[in-house]
This record gives sequence, structure tokens and C-alpha cells, in this order.
Amino acid sequence: MGSKRAGAEGGDRWVEKRARYMRSKTFGFEKIEGSSRQYLIPADRPVRVYCDGIFDLFHYGHMRLLEQAKKLFPSVFLVVGVCSDELTHSMKGRTVMNMEERVESVRHCKWVDEVVPGAPWVIDAEFMKRHDIHYVAHDPVLYMSGGEEDVYAGVKRMGKFIPTRRTEGMSTSGIITRILSSYDDFVKRNLEKGVSARELNISAFTEKRMRVKKKVAKGMEDLKKKMKEFVVVWENTSKGFLHGFIDLFDKNLFGDSGELN
Repeated sequence: MGSKRAGAEGGDRWVEKRARYMRSKTFGFEKIEGSSRQYLIPADRPVRVYCDGIFDLFHYGHMRLLEQAKKLFPSVFLVVGVCSDELTHSMKGRTVMNMEERVESVRHCKWVDEVVPGAPWVIDAEFMKRHDIHYVAHDPVLYMSGGEEDVYAGVKRMGKFIPTRRTEGMSTSGIITRILSSYDDFVKRNLEKGVSARELNISAFTEKRMRVKKKVAKGMEDLKKKMKEFVVVWENTSKGFLHGFIDLFDKNLFGDSGELN
């Protein structure tokens, strides 16, 4: 049981509680320190927890983060900020999905109660007050960006930061790396589906190279198939020839009576 502290902020009743951390047998989590801290939370209404990110190629690592944030306390209202395209491109780099697509992906996650499009890169006290945010949840690794040694340093100084666990082996960069490692296969598959070279952002030369490569591969498969068929025919023919030769040899050497001529 948490200890009660009445009137700590805004006339609400507040209690101290320890954050709850999920365990997963299916997906591994990176270890985390400092999980025994007590947090001051409102006693009579949900804790408003905020997560932010780019959420490009929305994947189960993102979903597990949001699930953790939603389950940190018995009653949580989860607010999720999604950074704009312009801000993300200037601070981190290109995205695969635009902001509207990323926002809709997050909005359809069952753990999310509210989405804030165009979220700031660095969270300040004014933003937290405007959205009535009690705590910010994110993994504790220092996030250096835009000249900041840690974009969450200000929130940490305010005592409003709750560390979460990252899902091992899952990231947007990892997904993109997988795609790039099988680049030719994905390009060929989409060309076969009728996607144009222009849509795939490849040159006409590359398109022809892919199509020629496909024809050569098909030709090799056809050749292997014909070779196998030839081998089968040759084996059957040679067996028949051999049996005929043996029969003829037996007759010439021993005669019909079986005695040596």
C-alpha cells in the first residue's frame, strides 16, 4: 500500500506507489535499474502518462513500450506524442511513413487513450502543464540529439521521468536493415506485381537488369528440369539396351538349350 499525502498538488489527494514492470516470456526485455522508486500519483483519477516518439513502421517494440506505460499504475490515461515530418527529418533523418500515417498507426493501438500530433522534440514544463501530464515514460538510455546530451534531462530533473524497458532485438532501423539486405528480392517481387521502376525509384537500367536476371534464373531452372528428365530417359534407355545385350549374348554363347555352343 502507498502512503497517502493529501493536497500535494492542485487540491487532489495523492499517494505514493511503485511503478509496475511487465515480465514477458515471449519477448525479451532489456534490464532496468531504479525500478524500486515510489511515485506520487493522484488517488482519485487516472495517472496521465506521456510517451513520445517517431513511431515509424509501427512495430511490436513500440506496442510493448506503450503497453508498459499503460500498465505502470492501476489506472493510467496514456497520452502519446508523435513528432512531425519536418521536425523528425531535421533532427534525425527521413522516415518511411509520413506523420498522418504514423499518427493513425499509434491511434489504433489499444493501449493509447490520446494522440498529440506534432509533438515537441524536447518536453518542457509548459507542455506538460498544457496536457496535464504527470509523468513521462521512456527507456533510460541517454538520447543525444540536437545539441542536447539527453533530450529527457529536463523531465528527469523535474522528477517526472519513469524508465521503461526496451524490447530486445526490435527497432525500426533493424526492420529497414532487413529490407535492404534483401533489396533485390523485394524489387523483383514488386516489379512482378506491376509496380513501375519510377515508383520503386530505380533506373530503367536497373529494371532491365532485374528482369534479365529473372529470365536467366528461370532459364537455369528450366535447364535443370530438362537435364533431370534427360537423365531419367537415359537411365531407362540404357537399362533396356543392357538387358537386350545380355539376352543376345546369352543366346549366341549358350544357345536355346542353355549348353555352351
